[in-house]
Amino acid sequence: MLAVGCGKDDGGSDAAGSNAQTGDDADDASDGTGSGGSDPDGTGNPPSTTADTTGGTDGTSVDTGESGTGTADSEGGSETGLPDDVEVWELRAGGYQPPVMETKYSCFSFTFPTDQLHHIVGFVPQVSSPMVHHYVLSIADSNVELDPDANCVDWPMHILWVWAPGVTETMLPPEAGFLVGDQGPEVTFILQVHYNNPLLTAFEDNDGLDIHVTRELRPERAGVFTQGDILSIYIPPGEPDHEYVATCASDVTAQLLPEPIHVFSSLLHAHALATSMWTEVERDGASMGEISRDDPFSFNTQQFQDADFTIEPGDRLQTHCTYDSSALDTPTQGGEDSNEEMCLNFMMYYPWVPSESCGVL
Repeated sequence: MLAVGCGKDDGGSDAAGSNAQTGDDADDASDGTGSGGSDPDGTGNPPSTTADTTGGTDGTSVDTGESGTGTADSEGGSETGLPDDVEVWELRAGGYQPPVMETKYSCFSFTFPTDQLHHIVGFVPQVSSPMVHHYVLSIADSNVELDPDANCVDWPMHILWVWAPGVTETMLPPEAGFLVGDQGPEVTFILQVHYNNPLLTAFEDNDGLDIHVTRELRPERAGVFTQGDILSIYIPPGEPDHEYVATCASDVTAQLLPEPIHVFSSLLHAHALATSMWTEVERDGASMGEISRDDPFSFNTQQFQDADFTIEPGDRLQTHCTYDSSALDTPTQGGEDSNEEMCLNFMMYYPWVPSESCGVL
């Protein structure tokens, strides 16, 4: 499962009857610091390392303190072959050894100094372990230190990027970027990792991703809007072409979207039973076409697709997912495990709005 935060960001009100929750509904969620984690140094504290970052192109080093189990580092453009205005912020699991279990969700925190506003302009996965089922990268409301041994499925996220098998580098168009640095002198990212280990093999994780950032702000602030369902999915057994439709009604988008948003990239996501996916838009009773389609869908070849679609307040969104359960003799539910299902579209867009999602997530 890709566990996602729902509804509106700071200060937003929920749309009535939308099933969307607020991104601030963290009171009932895990704070990511629960007991039960490993204690390799015998201190009683979560395992952690120091984040040593190299800012800009002058090679200066700034110690940002501990950042969960992960390691954080940055390099300037002249050191990477990228444009001089682009820095690379490296996020790695830092040799974390997950508990030996089939399904484990771990969250790593990474803190970087932000002496001014930045735009994130790209994401490059650095994933080699077959145990990594997916990533969800989000930005924290404030600095936090997370214990990766604690359960973090319900962490309320402000999503920036998602990785699943097949996803390669994701670069934003030249007019857009994700804003960081507006919350103070430091920014903390949360990387949720879903480990899938059906053979119960002990392993060490050194994977992660690179974030491309620039101090030269672009005209548009980007966001991610997630549309689809997880918890309401039910797939009967023995059906080769079962269709599920996740709907975001027109009255809901009218409340969630204060202005039109332009979708420039889309990742359709489901699990192993899915065979095709697409999202269509209806406006005033007429079809406006599709935002994106993945047909045939394969879990191992997921990818962000370029899109060019404007969603207006009052549009009706429907994400269709077809599943092949012909080999099964028991029903499949929507949920967090790899053998459960989902039906989601992660859409990158601009201009930014407070709403984050619509669906039964």
